[in-house]
Amino acid sequence: GKKSKLKTSLFFPLSVLDLEVEPLPLRELHRLKEAERQFPLYDLCTNMTKISVAFFLSEFLSRV
Repeated sequence: GKKSKLKTSLFFPLSVLDLEVEPLPLRELHRLKEAERQFPLYDLCTNMTKISVAFFLSEFLSRV
């Protein structure tokens, strides 16, 4: 596959992202062109307690 230009750290649980997508004809998925954090949450990425809470909340909210 292709190498991604997007950093995987952008896709942290509960991150609010500004995305630029390219629609692909005859497909339900779109190609991601650009992604950037709308609200940088630097402390969330370094504090293990906050990371654990973010993972728990994102899992909980995805099931509700």
